[in-house]
Amino acid sequence: MMKTRRKSKAAAAAAAQETATRENSPTHGSSAYTVAIPEDVDFDALTALLPDTDLASPSPETIVSLYRLLVGQAVDSDAAQRELEEARAELQRKEVELDQALQDRETATSELESTLDVVKKELGQVKGERDALASERAKLQERLDSLSTTQTSSSVEVQTLKQRVEETEREKRDLVGVVSRLQEDATQRDAEIQTLRTDLKQARQDHQGLERKVRELTSAETSTK
Repeated sequence: MMKTRRKSKAAAAAAAQETATRENSPTHGSSAYTVAIPEDVDFDALTALLPDTDLASPSPETIVSLYRLLVGQAVDSDAAQRELEEARAELQRKEVELDQALQDRETATSELESTLDVVKKELGQVKGERDALASERAKLQERLDSLSTTQTSSSVEVQTLKQRVEETEREKRDLVGVVSRLQEDATQRDAEIQTLRTDLKQARQDHQGLERKVRELTSAETSTK
């Protein structure tokens, strides 16, 4: 869009230069008009658009150059307006997609957090059971030590107690394995939540970038007008 406007201005300047050359040529026979330029018209801006041109007494060729310049600027303005409308439509589409993505991410995050709470609760229960089993094992070991010291219990009772201790040890190992798996699951869910938060941050940054693009196009349209 900016390249098109530069081309239009360059073409207008070339036309104005050509007009000025024809006006200064001895063979130039067209009559000029006398124009009183009011104070509220930026004379310097006109001079920049049509250099080497007598703006107070423009020739017909100069007026034609002005017409061409106006047509070129109108074409540039229409192109800028179309680009702005397309950018706005793209921004609206991106906003809808972003809102949907944010809702999906928030829903997934909420579900993961709920699952994590449940896992943490179950982990607490398992730890409680493990501690209870450890306490029971300690008591059984004390009884076993007492029986071994006093030798008042029969060998059958001692064997039974040993079996109970072994069963308790086996159950403890099983519970420790369960606790380890639950801890790994909790760590994995924490990583997934962190990834979702990072994606959400990136989506917001993309949204801000689109807003900046629209502001730039709007500013360009204003300057063109």
